[in-house]
Amino acid sequence: MAPGPSTGVNKSIAAAKTHPGAREGNPIARQQYSNYFASAKRPIVSLYFLLPLILCYEIAKIFAGGESLSSGIDLWIHNFLCIFGAGQLVILPLLTAAVMLYYHHKTNDHWHVQPSTFGKMAAEAIGFGFMLFFFAHIFQIAAVAGASAGQVIDPYYWQIGSTAWWANVVTYVGTGIHEELIFRVIIMLPAIAYLKSILSDDLTATLLAVIGTGLLFALAHVDFINPLGQPFDPTSFSLRFTVSCLFAALFLYRGFGIVVGTHIVYNVLTLLG
Repeated sequence: MAPGPSTGVNKSIAAAKTHPGAREGNPIARQQYSNYFASAKRPIVSLYFLLPLILCYEIAKIFAGGESLSSGIDLWIHNFLCIFGAGQLVILPLLTAAVMLYYHHKTNDHWHVQPSTFGKMAAEAIGFGFMLFFFAHIFQIAAVAGASAGQVIDPYYWQIGSTAWWANVVTYVGTGIHEELIFRVIIMLPAIAYLKSILSDDLTATLLAVIGTGLLFALAHVDFINPLGQPFDPTSFSLRFTVSCLFAALFLYRGFGIVVGTHIVYNVLTLLG
């Protein structure tokens, strides 16, 4: 007799039960161990995936000088934390690790990660980054075509003082990490949870949180909010709002590691393009 359709799933779960990393009584953890698309969304996987980039960013800041390589959001929060005597260079990496470990513990997840997952995550992030870059490029072409003569649409996120190409690349690596941490994890997730608690429709709550976070994201790039931002321009503001909403969708469906990787690829392509 041919096996039923659930036989393969049952075998996978049975095999996962014997793995030391899968916690007993946690079927979600067992499923995540064998499924790449679920595994890539795990907080601990995101932390492992991003840790080399975080370390490279912080080491580069030590050798080149903290402020010369600080991204807009990084320097913004760094200056805010200095008011309370907590403006050390490592505060944001520690915050990133703490937040990911918190969600790792909250989901009762296991610690095991398949090494092949990282390569797949990198390929996925690169693909999404190129797609987003082409979308933004088309958006800007259309905006320039409809703009008044002589108007220039600046694609860059921040005013960067350094002229060294490697320093600018490192800066945009930090921007991708810290912007996604602040806007997606620290602001948007609690906003979604709060709105779901007061609204009857979860989809409406999520959409409101995404839109609100997108507006904050766009405002954070304007010079009257952030000293490293740029003068207000309706086209640039609209682009950043739209990009933020796309990042939010990617975060919700593919996880923190993928959206940060996508953000970094997009930033670097924007810099080099």
